[in-house]
Amino acid sequence: MPKEIIARFFSHGKKFEVLIDSEKYILYREGKVGDIREILISDGVFHDIGKIRTKESALMAEGMGTAQQVTDDELKIVFGTSDFLSVAKKIVDDGEVQITVEQRRELLEKKLKRIVTFIAQQAIDPRTGLPHPPLRIENAIEQAKVRIDPFRKAEEQVADVIKALQPMLPIKIERRRIALKIGIAYASNAKRAASALGTVQKEQWTTDYWFCEVEIPAGMQEKLFADLNAITHGEVESRIVEKI
Repeated sequence: MPKEIIARFFSHGKKFEVLIDSEKYILYREGKVGDIREILISDGVFHDIGKIRTKESALMAEGMGTAQQVTDDELKIVFGTSDFLSVAKKIVDDGEVQITVEQRRELLEKKLKRIVTFIAQQAIDPRTGLPHPPLRIENAIEQAKVRIDPFRKAEEQVADVIKALQPMLPIKIERRRIALKIGIAYASNAKRAASALGTVQKEQWTTDYWFCEVEIPAGMQEKLFADLNAITHGEVESRIVEKI
């Protein structure tokens, strides 16, 4: 059975509500479900939806009476259309949705982990040129009491998080362009490893070597070198061409 929650939109002094599946709603907010129809349980818009046990039967909580479905004329006045799916999407996207405490905590934990991982890969300590360990970043976020939005994409929140951390943690986003020279016997595997971490540019192939420049997040430099050393058994030449 789906966990039912209410999406609520306030306008013209009234509530406009639809009933949705809480688990599918989370997937919808994360971009993993794109069709609003997949998360809807009710098939109409109500002023006070209470509980809906099926798409055909709307029942209010005990003692609260019957749910009042919004008329098409009223939907047109408030939303400019009476199309149920268009109105439902507006309510879900721009209204209030109360997920459970457990769901919110789980979402926050996942989003925090993604943000920490992203910063560890993309940013460095400008004093040393090295990435900050994830635990240091996570502790700094906690100390700075940074507010993480469980529904916004991690990449969209990174700039704000870094700005909040800078007073206590020297940190900046940096990319690096690195020149590589690798023996032709290891070139194919080396290119796959470099492409997995960054963008391979300016390639040159000879009978003996593969030359290229690869642009990567600064925090991924150590992993790139470790991966290439493992592939080539240490037979790799590298040089930082530019810090961006």
